Formats: sequence, C-alpha cells, structure tokens
Amino acid sequence: MERLLVEVEKKRRQEDREMERRREREQEETDRWMEECRKRNEKEREEKKRIDKEWRRIEKMRTKEERKAEKEWRQQEIREARREENRRKAMKERKCFGCGGFGHMASHCRNRGGEEPA
Repeated sequence: MERLLVEVEKKRRQEDREMERRREREQEETDRWMEECRKRNEKEREEKKRIDKEWRRIEKMRTKEERKAEKEWRQQEIREARREENRRKAMKERKCFGCGGFGHMASHCRNRGGEEPA
C-alpha cells in the first residue's frame, strides 16, 4: 500500500512538473508573440510618422504652388486692368483726324464734314 502511495505521489509530481513546463513554454510563446506585436506596432507607428511627414511636405508644396498661382493670377488681373485703363486714357486723349475733336478716331467720327464737335 505504501508503495502504491509513493508511486501515486511520484506520478503526481511528474504531472506537476510537466504542467509547469507547459506553462513556461506557453509563457515563452506568449512573450515572443507580444514582442513581435510590439515590434510590428513600432514599425507601423514609424511608417505612419513617415507618411504624415511626407503628407505635410506635399501639403506645404501644394500650398506654395497655390499661392504662386494666385499671385500670378492677381498680377495678370492687374496687368489687364492697367491695359484697359491705358486704352481708355489713350482714347480720351486721342485726336480725331476728321474733326479735330478728342475721344474718338476719324473712322468713328460723327462730324465728318469738319464741323466742330459738340
């Protein structure tokens, strides 16, 4: 009987050791998996930072290009306005060869006979 108890106790200890080994292996696997996840997350964060930085750079460039285009557009508008103003000014100062009046040309003269303009 005592021998049977010793064997049962021995078997129980052996099972306990096996169980402990399994737990250790599982813990090691879990630790490895957690480390892999941590590394993967770190890589993903670094990639996200890189993408965000690149996106900000592109946005800054786009904004720069938009400002440049807007500036060119404003300058073009100013040039066109000056041309129109100069054309109007020139028309006011232009002397008609038909009647000698100002503000029109001979081709548009209403006073073709050489009469004084009204």
